[in-house]
Amino acid sequence: MIVLLGILTTSVAGVISYYYWQMSYWKRRNIPEVEEGKSFFTGHFYQYFSSDPFSMKLPDYTKKYGKTYGIYQGLYKFLVTSDLNVINEVFVKQFDKFHSRAPDPISGNPDTEQMIHLLLARGTRWKRLRALAAPAFISANIKKIHNIIEDSALEMMKFLDDVADKEIDIRQYYTEYTIDIISRVSMGQTKSMMFKNPYQEMATKVINFDFSSTLSMLAHCSFIPPIFLRIAFFAGVFMPNSTVSMFLKLIDITDKAIKERVKQREEDKKRGIEKEDPADFVDMFLDARVDEIPDETGEFSKSNATVSKTLSSDEVKMQLLLFLFAGFDTTANTMSYVTYVLAKNPDKMKKLQEEIDQECIDSTIQFDTLGKLKYLDAVLKETLRIYPLAAGVNVRRCMKSTTIGDLRIEEGECVMADTWSLHFDKDIWGEDVNEFVPERWLKGVPHPTGAYLPFGAGPRICIGMRLAYVEIKTALCYILRKYDIVEGPNTGRNMLLLIAVLSTFVIGVLSYYHWHMSYWKRRNIPEVEGKSFFTGHFYQFFSSDPFTMKLRDYTKKYGKTYGIYQGFYKFLVTSDLSIINEVFVKQFENFHGRHVNPFVGNPDTSKSIHMSFARGARWKRLRMLATPAFTNANLKKIHETVQDSALEMIKLLDKVADKEINIRDYFNEFTMDIICRVSMGQTKSMMFNNTFVEMAKKFFNDDFDSTLSMLGYCSFIPTVVARTALFASALIPKSRVGMFVSFIKQIGRAVDERVKQRKEDERRGIEKGEPSDFIDMFLDAEVDEIQDEIGEFSRNNVSVSKSMTSDEIKIQLMLFLLAGYDTTANALGYTAFLLARNSDKMKKLQEEIDRECTDTTISYETLGRLKYLEAVFKETLRMYPLAANVNMRECMNSTVAGDLKIEKGEFVLCDTWTIHYDKDIWGPDADKFVPERWLNGIPHPPGAYLPWGLGPRICIGMRLAYIEEKVALCHILRKYDIVEGPNTGDELKLHGATIVHPDYVNVILKTRN
Repeated sequence: MIVLLGILTTSVAGVISYYYWQMSYWKRRNIPEVEEGKSFFTGHFYQYFSSDPFSMKLPDYTKKYGKTYGIYQGLYKFLVTSDLNVINEVFVKQFDKFHSRAPDPISGNPDTEQMIHLLLARGTRWKRLRALAAPAFISANIKKIHNIIEDSALEMMKFLDDVADKEIDIRQYYTEYTIDIISRVSMGQTKSMMFKNPYQEMATKVINFDFSSTLSMLAHCSFIPPIFLRIAFFAGVFMPNSTVSMFLKLIDITDKAIKERVKQREEDKKRGIEKEDPADFVDMFLDARVDEIPDETGEFSKSNATVSKTLSSDEVKMQLLLFLFAGFDTTANTMSYVTYVLAKNPDKMKKLQEEIDQECIDSTIQFDTLGKLKYLDAVLKETLRIYPLAAGVNVRRCMKSTTIGDLRIEEGECVMADTWSLHFDKDIWGEDVNEFVPERWLKGVPHPTGAYLPFGAGPRICIGMRLAYVEIKTALCYILRKYDIVEGPNTGRNMLLLIAVLSTFVIGVLSYYHWHMSYWKRRNIPEVEGKSFFTGHFYQFFSSDPFTMKLRDYTKKYGKTYGIYQGFYKFLVTSDLSIINEVFVKQFENFHGRHVNPFVGNPDTSKSIHMSFARGARWKRLRMLATPAFTNANLKKIHETVQDSALEMIKLLDKVADKEINIRDYFNEFTMDIICRVSMGQTKSMMFNNTFVEMAKKFFNDDFDSTLSMLGYCSFIPTVVARTALFASALIPKSRVGMFVSFIKQIGRAVDERVKQRKEDERRGIEKGEPSDFIDMFLDAEVDEIQDEIGEFSRNNVSVSKSMTSDEIKIQLMLFLLAGYDTTANALGYTAFLLARNSDKMKKLQEEIDRECTDTTISYETLGRLKYLEAVFKETLRMYPLAANVNMRECMNSTVAGDLKIEKGEFVLCDTWTIHYDKDIWGPDADKFVPERWLNGIPHPPGAYLPWGLGPRICIGMRLAYIEEKVALCHILRKYDIVEGPNTGDELKLHGATIVHPDYVNVILKTRN
């Protein structure tokens, strides 16, 4: 126990220390680091990948921290610089030490991954791919596809003619134009398909992928192995419109285009048809070849990468996809920026039109003509100075530690150019740096090396730069020959409006969270400190360290009644018995709802709802239909099953007698065996061969602290979206949801088989026998009248049946499995521990059992005579209350309890552990195990004992649990003493959120003399 606690404490301390050490890296290096927005766990990750471009925030940081400073993208260390000396060393002069871009953990190992492209490849592998791909982008080869570019430009003009003299969002047209070209030169598309192109939506979705997603955050900020993150990422293929499914569709389309082209080439060769000049990039890459692959650093042999002098099919595919993603959106954006600055600067537009009219005299625009358009070239360069493309990828990773001037750059650090600061530096560009001045480019290069980075710098400069210029120039020439580009009513306002809307939205969200998280203070009710701005006390509530046990410390500090926040949900925690009795009993009509997990759905309309989540008249109906199954008469009918499972457990315990065991394992098998036999159609005992035990353990041991769960409780994400994402995880067989679905399917099969059997018996004239399990009892359940005093059924359009539907039977049986398996096993475990620690109480209990249980089996009637055994269980559940976290009610109508106003929508949570250990209630021996306190009537006031809840919603399965526990302990204690072993420990280590359970209960069953 102590060793485990020490290991856990050391591990947690180690992780915290590592993150603290990691997030102080730049300070330890005596390099300034950005303080704004730095998170302990994620660094500047959420700023880096926010919708507000991080590269545009850098100029402010540069003004504050200087030309070179540090940031953290999770566990990755970035050195941001606008020092031209550093940039030129990193991007050009010391390229051999900076040949890699920033890593993408989800993309796999860039040295060994088969499907890698130029952007992510590095070292000699990058050099090989670059050498093979570069010929496709020389002027001679781009000239071969110029006719395709021209045709797409002319098609775009037809669409623009339809909207001439109207205000339009021209970026939509440019996006269609660039995807049209890419599809025709890279994906086998044979003709223009503008505004009918199925790839446009797919590519847009992939381009707009949210890199700030939880999965991406974990990839950059945690120790989770990349292979698991990749599996989780690609699991998105099962969601038809997800980014991943779109990405895989595009891969498939590209793959088909390559295979068709290869097949066509083979067919042509067989027919003796000579190979023509390449018509597109598919041809060019299939023809690509270099005579020699240099491998100065031995990287190919080191990484086992295939060294071929031609591109493999996978490599062709990935390069084509790269050109789609890298060339489609960026080129359309550049054209949009140019259009905008020309509309805002009509004098520059007129000057450009004069040049175009002078040089482009033919009806079509020749490839060679484009090279003569010097002012157009200047316009494009100036536009890309003001709006640099993909500034966030101007990053290189240090592959070998080096020194640049006085700056030491260590292996693994990433160097990022602060492109926007460089592009707007008055010392470089002059006083008119904020103005659109194409003329600055007409007299040679107007800047020092490294100061202009729209396409990067050095050997890894964008390979598609020439192609982008050809596309842009061709389109703009056609447009400006025919049209003036002028401002419309909303030109330049859309951006301001968008900023205003976004700012208002963000401020609104932040204000709402601030307002929400001050709710209890505004109500003048004490609230627990240490809450998170967005999640409140969510992570405390669902941590592995039981929150219900933390409440005792809070109660000592804040008093008997105080507030907490579980995300958006407001909880009033109380140990005030007058409030508890008002809420749970006297004002039950105002507190008939429980807290419902957001993923469950609407408890008033969902067809598959069980008693724990149902409320109001719906709960009342289900309770009325289910209650008869738990009467003494019906429980007596399944007593034989309980007894048989207990005897099977004894056989297994006999094999480990006089040895230290974790007896909770046996109790888990025992309770699951009973549940499966009375709820899931199992016909015989299957202890230690029951596949559902492992599934149930995983289900109960996995806490609700996942990010998805947090979003369900703490964000504005619609419940239906969160539920869809949650249940998508059912596709992972051993996931929590996968386990739940397996349980439901098994129960469903059992119910369906029983219904089928009943119909068959009825057809054969066989009379229906006495119900033998809960399936029979629920199928027989019927009430004469369903009361609906408050009109909930009619209000919610809920079908009111006087018997249970098939869905209702299945979900109630599922509830009894979830509510009865672990809790009953825990109660038995707690009892065994306390008896081992209190041998005098055990002896007293054995005397009662020996006296009353004289037969080989233990009859149902005998259980009622075991008063001391009942006292033992009650005292055990006082010391270890089961499922204390569900002792809560939702206020359905605002009301007053004493002097306390409770508003509709608030939740009242009992501080059960404080009440159960209150010396004013239980006496000075409240911390001790004293079953005798229960032998002289009820030793507490109403509301002070809550292991099963209180009021009309008290646990319906309480009697069944007592029977299981009594039968099991009677059989054990008749044969064995329960004694401490070397690892029993002084206290149990408790774990869990909703249901608190011991990690283990180590005892010895010593054979009695």
